[in-house]
Amino acid sequence: MFWKSVFLSIALILSLPKASSASPASVNSTNEVDTDLKSSFPVLAQANQEVEEIILVLGLTDEQIAQLVQIDSQFNPQLDELYPAWDTTQEDLEMLIQSETALEDEVRSQYEAVESLRQQISELQFERRMAIREILRPEQRAPYEQYLEQRIANSDS
Repeated sequence: MFWKSVFLSIALILSLPKASSASPASVNSTNEVDTDLKSSFPVLAQANQEVEEIILVLGLTDEQIAQLVQIDSQFNPQLDELYPAWDTTQEDLEMLIQSETALEDEVRSQYEAVESLRQQISELQFERRMAIREILRPEQRAPYEQYLEQRIANSDS
């Protein structure tokens, strides 16, 4: 579930609509996304302040937002399929470990299934991260990574 929360945070950023221009999002005097920008993008108007903030901090262009949406649509279906399978497989492993009748081979086999799913998820997460890295300008990468670290820390507490 830990990694799912990480990807939920990324999904918040990536759930923005496609856009046509390549100008950064604008900020008004109260450090919020301008009303004009919100009216142009209904999804952004519904976004929470945290999503607005990271868009502004990174200075994402409309083109970058569109590319991030594309990455989201590429990786989410695979991850959405793997997370429940991983959770179920882990629960089954815990039941086998606690069982008085499960054979060692059964437990080991279930462990291998859990690790296989974990590896698949890890690889997809890495590929997604690399794809996002390619979209972000070098000066956007460090703030983005800091944002992810903060989200992870907040999800753990």
